Amino acid sequence: MRTFLVYVKLELKRALRFLPWIAAGAMVLAGLLGSIALFAFRSTVESGAKLDKLKVGVVVPEEDGLAKKAVSMLGTLDSVESICQFVFTEEADGKKRTEAGEFACLMEVPEDFVGSIIDGSNHPVTIWFPRPLGVEEQVFKELAEAGARTLSSAQAGIYAAGHMNGLYGIPASIQEAERYLNTKYLSYSLDREGYFRRRQVSSAGDVSTEVHYMAAAAVFFLLLSGIPAGRLFAEDSRSRQEKLKLLGIGTGIRIVAKAAAMTVLLFLLTGFLAIAAAMAGFFLKDAGLSEALSSILAEIGEKSRGTVFFRIGLAAAVFAASASLIVLCYSLSGTLIGGMMALFLGTCGMMVISGGFLPEVFLPQSFQKLSEYLPTTALLSGIKGFFQSGENWSLVVRLWAVSAGSLVIAGVRKGGWA
Repeated sequence: MRTFLVYVKLELKRALRFLPWIAAGAMVLAGLLGSIALFAFRSTVESGAKLDKLKVGVVVPEEDGLAKKAVSMLGTLDSVESICQFVFTEEADGKKRTEAGEFACLMEVPEDFVGSIIDGSNHPVTIWFPRPLGVEEQVFKELAEAGARTLSSAQAGIYAAGHMNGLYGIPASIQEAERYLNTKYLSYSLDREGYFRRRQVSSAGDVSTEVHYMAAAAVFFLLLSGIPAGRLFAEDSRSRQEKLKLLGIGTGIRIVAKAAAMTVLLFLLTGFLAIAAAMAGFFLKDAGLSEALSSILAEIGEKSRGTVFFRIGLAAAVFAASASLIVLCYSLSGTLIGGMMALFLGTCGMMVISGGFLPEVFLPQSFQKLSEYLPTTALLSGIKGFFQSGENWSLVVRLWAVSAGSLVIAGVRKGGWA
């Protein structure tokens, strides 16, 4: 154990000599990819093209002013107004304009339309689509069918109330019941939000979009720190390996020592970055070193969740998993350049699937299923875990499993555990 600790100490001293270069390189790479991710999110999600309203031609009998008023009132409903614009026209002119593509469809309202609703004869409105339905036309069709079903249920309630009053011999109450039900059904029709459950959905899950992209940037920063730190993972000469074996330091111990040194290095890099951000006024303006440290601790205490013990365990698991993945990339490639390329391409590829560039809700279903098995998803969840309610110890175990699994694979690749 003493020999192992001495070797870890030597690896850490070796790493600290390159700390400034590692920090600068990691910040540049993470900043570049963070900018790409932000651009991708804005261009794909926020700046999507806005659909134009559908122009719907409406033919109403000239002498039926009540039907025209009913259609005009229908056009003011939020669910209709958001996708439709009703234009009153003559039948011949309306068909011509519909065939020309000016109108998406043509509605022909029959005579005594409102009266037929009241007396139950229900003269149907004919809607004419001149061509195969597009997305907007399909939405309008669904909206029209939903409105017809709503009207049918209202009629059924009114008819049932009238029939019940007739059976009990109180026909004088029919008019009062109809007036009451008309008021209720009309209020629900105008306030269409009453039909839906209120549920807020966030593209980033249980955290805000800002926290999601902050977590993605942190994952990029942690993993890409291994690129400028590549010299730490250079292959030892055969003579050095033989001398270390004589001291009882085999392949497995060397891999664990490099992972431990990289874990400490990542912790120091993160701490220096946080202090620099605090002194730059990110948390508190005109802050010195002591004020910066106080502001960082206050920010962590205010924004993070769970006990101090849980936060320490989660942070240690995140750093250890990140360091182990870096070690794994260099072990699998066998060369410095190959390890850097594997780390860069692997991080970018896995972060695309894990939702680092676009949140998972916008990704294909196959990507969402695959992301559950990626280590970058565990890292993202681990960093988000600081800002979510509750203490998810299973996430801590998952991160340590990622770390252990990565080191085992790296050890097998390097020739087995001594």
